[in-house]
Amino acid sequence: MKNTEKTPQQRQFEQVKDKFQSLLAQMEETLKLIPLKGDRPSECQRITISNQLGGLDHCINGIELEDFTPNEYSQEFKLSYS
Repeated sequence: MKNTEKTPQQRQFEQVKDKFQSLLAQMEETLKLIPLKGDRPSECQRITISNQLGGLDHCINGIELEDFTPNEYSQEFKLSYS
């Protein structure tokens, strides 16, 4: 029988990443409330914010399980689960 129990790191990784993705989706939906005022970021805050959200999406997708593994630089690192 396989052990399918997740470690505290795995649970926290999944929950944090899911929360970030959910918040990002909410921001993208809210952004639709701003009318377009041009084709370039210099003309339109909606485009500027959309570009920033794209960068944030890239960062969120880059979060890895290893980011939740304490190391020599994380003396104050505490998991929400133990």
